[in-house]
Amino acid sequence: CEFHSPDPAVVNQHIATCGEFVKLAHDLGARGVKVRPNGLPKEVPVEKTLEQIAGALTECGKLAEAHGVEIWLEVHGAGTQEPPRIRAIMDACRHPSVGVCWNSNGADVKDGSVKESFDLLKGRLRSCHINDLQSAYPYRELFTLLSGHGYDRFTLCEYGKNVPAE
Repeated sequence: CEFHSPDPAVVNQHIATCGEFVKLAHDLGARGVKVRPNGLPKEVPVEKTLEQIAGALTECGKLAEAHGVEIWLEVHGAGTQEPPRIRAIMDACRHPSVGVCWNSNGADVKDGSVKESFDLLKGRLRSCHINDLQSAYPYRELFTLLSGHGYDRFTLCEYGKNVPAE
């Protein structure tokens, strides 16, 4: 589900869809539902879009709380994947059932390190998504930061290459 559309009907439909995923997560015993921003509409001021996403997340957080699950906002999308913008969304949302899914993006890395970005988001970190472990992304540092912060959850791994069947 995505909440950045300038069309309120689209945003409301995504909130309703998220509610269905929340119910499914509850029924399956899942811990959370991953959602994402997926960009910044050019015709809308950035701050307004970030506030809109936060408002939608607050609604989703209420649904999640009622079902004992969490909402994980993936650090994702052109312009929205920047950690300061995700932090702004989370600061505006403030619902305790809404957290962040780290996404291992190039935008996280400053001077070869993810520490600055990690420090912005670590207080709301609920999930972690990693991808190409053979890239130059500083995963060793990320794992050290996660461990030092007491992260005790799963890490989702997306590996874009086919593994030969044996």
